[in-house]
Amino acid sequence: MNRKLTKFLIGFTMVSATFLFATNNVQAGQVLTPDEMKTQLNSQDTKEATPIKEKKAKTDDIGMPIDSSKVKKAIMPKAGYPSVNNYIYQHNYLHPNITQDLHTFSIFNYKTDDNRPNGVVVHYTDNPNNYSARSEADYEINGGWQSAFVHTFIDARTILNIHDTDYGAWGSGAVGNKYFAQFEMVTARNFEDFAKTTSYSAWYTAYLLNKYNLTPSLAQNHNGVGTIWSHHNVTQYLRGTDHTDPDAYFAKYGYDMNQFYALVQHYYDQMPANKASLNSVNVSENEIHVVGWHTAQQTANRPYSYLFLLDSKTHKEVKRYKINRVNRQDVHNIYENITNSLHSGFNNTLTLDNNMHNRSYVLMSRYSSDPNGNTDTVDFTFRNIIKVPKQETSVASMDSLTADKKTLSMSGWHASVDSSRYPYSYLIVINAKTGREYKRYAINRTQRDDVRQVYPNIANAGKSGFGLSIPVTNDMRGNTYKVISRYSSTPNGEGAYVDYSFDNQVTVPAIVKQNLGSIDTLTASFNNVHISGWQANDDAQGRNVHTLIVMDANTHKEIKRMTIANSPRNDVAAAYPDLYKAGLSGFSADIPVDSQLQGKNIYFISRYSATANADADYVDYQFINQIGVPKKQVIESAASMDQLSRVNNTVIMSGWHAANASINKPYSYLIIMDKTTNKEIRRYKINRSLRNDVAAVYPTLYGSKNSGFGLTFNIDNSLVNKRIYVISRYSDNPSGEGNTVDYVFDNALNI
Repeated sequence: MNRKLTKFLIGFTMVSATFLFATNNVQAGQVLTPDEMKTQLNSQDTKEATPIKEKKAKTDDIGMPIDSSKVKKAIMPKAGYPSVNNYIYQHNYLHPNITQDLHTFSIFNYKTDDNRPNGVVVHYTDNPNNYSARSEADYEINGGWQSAFVHTFIDARTILNIHDTDYGAWGSGAVGNKYFAQFEMVTARNFEDFAKTTSYSAWYTAYLLNKYNLTPSLAQNHNGVGTIWSHHNVTQYLRGTDHTDPDAYFAKYGYDMNQFYALVQHYYDQMPANKASLNSVNVSENEIHVVGWHTAQQTANRPYSYLFLLDSKTHKEVKRYKINRVNRQDVHNIYENITNSLHSGFNNTLTLDNNMHNRSYVLMSRYSSDPNGNTDTVDFTFRNIIKVPKQETSVASMDSLTADKKTLSMSGWHASVDSSRYPYSYLIVINAKTGREYKRYAINRTQRDDVRQVYPNIANAGKSGFGLSIPVTNDMRGNTYKVISRYSSTPNGEGAYVDYSFDNQVTVPAIVKQNLGSIDTLTASFNNVHISGWQANDDAQGRNVHTLIVMDANTHKEIKRMTIANSPRNDVAAAYPDLYKAGLSGFSADIPVDSQLQGKNIYFISRYSATANADADYVDYQFINQIGVPKKQVIESAASMDQLSRVNNTVIMSGWHAANASINKPYSYLIIMDKTTNKEIRRYKINRSLRNDVAAVYPTLYGSKNSGFGLTFNIDNSLVNKRIYVISRYSDNPSGEGNTVDYVFDNALNI
């Protein structure tokens, strides 16, 4: 696949702006640490910097297949190789011109502020059968690029550049691909070819560093911080690859990266001086003011000077400015051996065209022998990023846009250069969902000195304010609105006009009907259920009968209902001012417990209805509270032995016994029983005594008030060694027989 790099033009959207913008200069090209390089990459960066296909096995560094049958073992000279750098210095090789045959392959930017490389990676193809830069390049050009490609191939005769070094390449892992220009050293046939290839490679490295304003430094000597990298260094510090070239190839000739770095520095120092500094950049409404200097050894016979604004992404020329240099004694003091250092300064205002706003630039300084600045040039491109903001002709801000149940309010400002031609001002409320105008309002603009200070070049900025509150109508409820500020040529807001549509939106609260209530107290006894609380419903309008319905919690069926009167509840009205009749929502009711309620778990429904029977045209509220109603118990008898004890030679007992069946049984007895044989030992006829405490607990139990007893008797031989218990008896016979009612106490006593 032969895809030549095509020159292209980028179309720009014309924007307008008229406000002062502060400078925003970012120094690019700083040397990053490995961690900084890795952490800056996002998933899109990694995707861009990763080849389409994986390299196959038994291929060289860029994926060209290696024919193992042709591999020949290198023959080492008996005396070894001479010092490579000394050999190169002695022969003083002249590097060939860079041959360009540029192809697009995959175009992606570097991960630097100015999209320029941050260093150079040295590769070795490691293909023992191929000595040709052209051959390796053709393999990439014809499709091999999909698994790997670099910018340049260098052999003993050629420096062949096949991909623009202004864009990344797929020569190493994703991180290295996103930061470095990369070239491959092709296998040398012999030591002489190795010396030439190495010389050209070192010169080319120095050339790239000089081109991109980078200072030589060897990454492996500074923990991965530097501008000169081997492929092995990328593996060590950045990962994403496992190659170790060109270490083994260099070692074959007694060479290493430190010697290569020394050779790069040698060529870098020989390159014609081309020094510069951008001292300051100030961006204002329609111009950029730049101060700096540029001095170079090759400025002789190049009397014409230019400054260029280049697009920061593509480095394509956007606009050039012919300038006159100014004296810079400070520069001359440092670079007195550079011919033009005294007259190297610039201090210029660069005017901006309308299509130059909302873009980023880098500045380039040029010396040329051509009055038009097109040929025979010496350039220096600064790595500072110059950001020019969007040019504004109409600016605005919605400071506040709010809505409640009663009012929609807005305040803010809108300034426009066209306001002088359009004297009538409107705020137009737009339904955000339909995009249709709801209503427009003629307004008078208010003073905004704060806006005037920021936008002094917009004529009406000082009187651009607005504030408006409109009543909320029922048709607005639940809808979302936005606002357009308009300057118009006609009183009705039509004709010629200029608008500003605010992004802000506000929703008018919908009509949300409330149905609320709360039980304050809920109690239940054998005789009564008491409930109090409040309940109000927006749908109760026209339904003035309030009914409380008692529901069975188990069957969810109605047990009974009652009509209740509402009472004032100022606390509810304060908490829910919009709730219908919240201030008259209280209630309190006592419900007698009958057989329908006894033993039931119950809850309540509050109902507002239009009819007295509450069975039609009603709205309900179900309280979550539940309560159990006690079931009345019919107690037939009860008793208690308060004391059963032996004191010396006597037995003392006291207690009480009452029974409904004791009616018409006037005779009372205490019978002493043998616990072992359950036979009577003796009995005592007694008179019952007053027990108000028992009557209070058992008010419905017959005889409870006079149910008491007390007895003391002596112990005789009939009781000795006996375990006794007691029976309390009511009888209709004086002897204690006949019809009887007994209570057997559990208490027992050993005699």
